[in-house]
Amino acid sequence: MRKDLRRCVYYALLNFALLSVCVMAALAFVSLFFLCVRFGQIVARQPVTNNISFETIRGMLSDFTQAYIVLKLLAVALVLNAYTWKHEAPTGSLNVVAMNAVLVLFGVFFISVPRYYIELEWFRFRVRRSLARNTPDDLERDDLRPFHARVVGWVADGAILSGFLYSCLHLSL
Repeated sequence: MRKDLRRCVYYALLNFALLSVCVMAALAFVSLFFLCVRFGQIVARQPVTNNISFETIRGMLSDFTQAYIVLKLLAVALVLNAYTWKHEAPTGSLNVVAMNAVLVLFGVFFISVPRYYIELEWFRFRVRRSLARNTPDDLERDDLRPFHARVVGWVADGAILSGFLYSCLHLSL
């Protein structure tokens, strides 16, 4: 009886701490999201005579890139938590289903939306500028993330997707 009470208190404290970290990360993401939307709007309003380069934009948004990596790693930590929940065999638990759905939606898609928006606005600006100058521009996609951040993103997305498949669909590795 006493062991069950300790276990209950442990899980309550652990879930509270996990929820607190996730709520703080979500609030930080929302503020970062709106900052990126404003930055994308600034890029969209640039005159075609502006000579700004993508490396300058990448440098300005280096804090965003670091936050992107941290959020991806938080999603991976939550996948690891989903693995531990799986071993506790929570039959019929809505928490596991909700966590997996949030991991896939937030971890794979929503974290990347601000980056895609800025890259899209930059691409539109590049096309407008090349048309105004009557110079050809390659249609190569510029990635806001440096190479190491791309690797972290690819690995994290793989971990999130495999975590979802393993925990939610009951597939074995």
